[in-house]
Amino acid sequence: MSDTVQLVVTPPGPFGSTLIRRMGARTTYGVLMEIITQADRSLFISTPFIFISSDTAAGPLAMALKQAVARSVRIDIVSTSESIARLKAALPSFVAHHLVSLLRPRAEITDSMLGSHAKLFIADENYGYIGSANLTDPGLMNNLEMGVVVRGDVARSASSFWKELERLGFLERVEK
Repeated sequence: MSDTVQLVVTPPGPFGSTLIRRMGARTTYGVLMEIITQADRSLFISTPFIFISSDTAAGPLAMALKQAVARSVRIDIVSTSESIARLKAALPSFVAHHLVSLLRPRAEITDSMLGSHAKLFIADENYGYIGSANLTDPGLMNNLEMGVVVRGDVARSASSFWKELERLGFLERVEK
């Protein structure tokens, strides 16, 4: 598969459909759903802010994540301690699954700063999203957000970068 890059946006309110059509862009929510549903082996998610409400815990995105685990897709999620705690509360059986790993920047890094502000979803180390949207309702539905779909070497490089961060000790695993 060749390297490709495609524009992805969470469009602002009443301008959304016009912008999407004129710019030939894709929506953030649609792209993330596609990445999750197409993952065969692995899914890497990095976002500092995760908020899954009781409404969205039963929604399409949460269901897609649960179905990925049912297909034996390994899922690594990097976020802050606070967002991981909210994820554990909203989707306890999903988080407890042996195929789901939770990671965060080391404690001494996050005491004085966020640690990571990166937002990306990478499926099978070959297809993903890199952009500005958090895994929150505003990030996926309301805020003006922008990113790109990447394939090929760019996706593999992004995936390798995060594996190296874990190997170097920047990331630590979180107890479930």
